[in-house]
Order: sequence, then C-alpha cells, then structure tokens
Amino acid sequence: MVSGPSYETRAEANMIRSFGADVVGMSTVPEVIVARHCGIEVLCISLVTNMVVLDPTPSGQDETTSTKDMTAGMANHEEVLEAGRDAAIDMQGLIGVFVDLLA
Repeated sequence: MVSGPSYETRAEANMIRSFGADVVGMSTVPEVIVARHCGIEVLCISLVTNMVVLDPTPSGQDETTSTKDMTAGMANHEEVLEAGRDAAIDMQGLIGVFVDLLA
C-alpha cells in the first residue's frame, strides 16, 4: 500500500513491483489494521481502477519532451473516478450475491 492521497510515481511503482506486488491500494491496509485491532473480522473486496505505468519517465532535460510526454500513461483522477462509477453496478451486484449467501 501507499499512503496516498496521490497516485504512486513510476519509481514507487517499480519498487513495489520488485517486491512482488501486483496491485497497490491506498486505504484498505490501514483500515484493516484498525478493524483487526478493534477485534472486527474483515473481508476485503477491492476495485482496481487504474493501471500503473512502469515505463521510464522521459527526461525533462530533452528539449523535445513536452509536459504531455512527462505524464503520458499516468493515472488521471477523472479517469479513475469514471472507472469507479462504471464498475459500481457490478460491485453492487457482487455484494448483493455475497449478502444473500450469508443470509
């Protein structure tokens, strides 16, 4: 996990990948730690809303590199929010099935 509230940098993403991680979250881990500290049993379901860019960052010293080149492929907050909205109905269905199984 990374602490957020910003997205991980390419360097952080490469470091996290080198540790063997496939997915990075910002809030699940600290929330689970607090819940377990309080004696609460936890089931986590995470929604992955963006892919991390592992490509090397273009050099800002290169005169032909634009700001757009520097941020190419990086998470755009609006795109992440849109992905969350798009998946909301599927997530609601998944939770509904899970709750029905427990009932």
